[in-house]
Amino acid sequence: MNREKIRERLTINAIIEHCDRKTRMYEKACDVKYLETAVMGNGIKEYWEHKQVAEYLRKLKDYEDLEEQGRLLKLPCKIGDDVYYILGISNETPCTIDKCTFKLSDINKIGKTLFLTREEAEAKLKELRGINSETNRNEIEEIER
Repeated sequence: MNREKIRERLTINAIIEHCDRKTRMYEKACDVKYLETAVMGNGIKEYWEHKQVAEYLRKLKDYEDLEEQGRLLKLPCKIGDDVYYILGISNETPCTIDKCTFKLSDINKIGKTLFLTREEAEAKLKELRGINSETNRNEIEEIER
């Protein structure tokens, strides 16, 4: 059988099933307590490897299912990371940059008023200061919405 056909047939579910079969085979042949406490020989090692691979693949499968459903979100940073925001008065030129911690509710502000680095925030502030005052007011109002 060529490699293409083998790759087509190997799915995450098939590999999980294989690992579960191997794990059950060891559990039938040996007492589970023995498998959990025995010195790591080749057979014991193979038992734990199959058990662990099945666990990892189940977790991967869960993530793939969430991604397919559109429910997996990759955040630009971790919750609680330091981020930078432009501090200003509504309808006036933004005046300074301050630091805060990222919250999930901030996700739609990234790149508008909230930035992952101080340099990004400074570049945006410089851009906003360079716009004429009327345009600047409109952009600030738009950003704040």
